[in-house]
Amino acid sequence: NTAIVTEQGIPNKATIQSKDASSLNNKILPQPKNLVYQQQAVADDHLPDAKASKIKKISLQKKGFAAVKISDSEVVGASAVTASSKEIAQDNLTEIKNTNNAPESISHDLTTEKIIVDSTKNEVALKDAEPTTTDKKLIISTGKSVNKSSPAKKLSKWYLLASVGADVSGVKFMSFSNSPVTPRYGAGIGFQINKKISVQTGFYAGTKKYIGGPGDYHAKPGSYWGLVNIKKVDASCLVYDIPVTVRYNILQKSSFIFYGTASLSSFIMKKEDYNYHYNYNNIYYVRDKSYTGNKNLFSMLSVSGGIEKKLGTRFSFLAEPYLSFPLSGVGEGSVKLYSAGLQLGLKYSPSFK
Repeated sequence: NTAIVTEQGIPNKATIQSKDASSLNNKILPQPKNLVYQQQAVADDHLPDAKASKIKKISLQKKGFAAVKISDSEVVGASAVTASSKEIAQDNLTEIKNTNNAPESISHDLTTEKIIVDSTKNEVALKDAEPTTTDKKLIISTGKSVNKSSPAKKLSKWYLLASVGADVSGVKFMSFSNSPVTPRYGAGIGFQINKKISVQTGFYAGTKKYIGGPGDYHAKPGSYWGLVNIKKVDASCLVYDIPVTVRYNILQKSSFIFYGTASLSSFIMKKEDYNYHYNYNNIYYVRDKSYTGNKNLFSMLSVSGGIEKKLGTRFSFLAEPYLSFPLSGVGEGSVKLYSAGLQLGLKYSPSFK
């Protein structure tokens, strides 16, 4: 099927100069079958040598696919065109769907060209818009036009965390009445294994303040505190917490995620300040003592449930209450500590091409 350019006769057209368009016949258009030229028309309101003549119209009619043949009759002459600039067979192409009666091949040899009416020079010009060799090969092999748009950015599986929160500690489970609230803060890094599971670690700091009784503080063998009768210990310890955490996304929506975590924490006791209340030889004493350098690997088990609220493509807000249970004693007195708290934070997911 071909689209035929027809020409209506114009009276007294002998004086209109023209250009022969026969050179455009029998050329193949190397475009995919589902592309055709948009239909455009040129209207001329001023023909200096044929004022009484009607407007000469040249139209490209869409029929079938992009095989276009221009008749051997005249194309608008250079001296006869003074119309406003309009494009015939514009370079931008319209994509249509294939039909059952579409021809299997294109029989004419027409290079990708556009006929442009130049209102400044009053002439019809042909401009090549032939695709590159790479594009031709891709079009022939796939039958689709080349899309050179840049690839979309994807979020990395790695992410960063920063958080601040409040923490209480005690030597009895869920007994924090004598323990003041202390700040806890830090940063971490995580890796998303799949849609549900991720692992993360970090470095967090906080002060553990608690009061221990006679059976809570266990003095090291051979130390002075093993020789006295301890009545009470007031403790204030600066602790570095290094957790190894597994996170599981329980419920995922477009704007938020409910998740749960489980982690094992190692404590580095940066500084331990104790106020001892004890009896020695039936005399009551109160004495302060400080220690540093104690380390307790994987001494705490923590569980939490939280919500992640998305603030954009890369940032999220986190709110996460947690509970911590002792697996072993920590610090100078091997005290088994319970903790509870609320952690608020930001999550940042970088992107890459």
